[in-house]
Amino acid sequence: MKTVVRIFLFVTFISCEASIKKPDAPKDEISRIQMVSLTKDLILLESHIELSYGQLTKFYKVLNTSSDNVFNKFNISRDRYVRTFDYYASDQDKMTSLYQEILDSLNIENL
Repeated sequence: MKTVVRIFLFVTFISCEASIKKPDAPKDEISRIQMVSLTKDLILLESHIELSYGQLTKFYKVLNTSSDNVFNKFNISRDRYVRTFDYYASDQDKMTSLYQEILDSLNIENL
């Protein structure tokens, strides 16, 4: 959950900067459904590892290796994900909507 808050704050600060040029959608943009599912899995993975290891310096390598498994599950490269994530992050409304879908999905799973 800390990751969601950090990213949301980062996007909020960036969106306040008028001189930042918003990128065009990547040619290999990940579909919205896949982006929601993949980001949700990465957030859950990071939360689990952070709880297990406590400090970033201790869990960084584990997170990096484990996240590769998530990317493989979706058959999406890390670079492609980063390009699509950067595109979403350049638009506060898109990013907020993405995280809202993730939260809604998690809430439905926990019912």
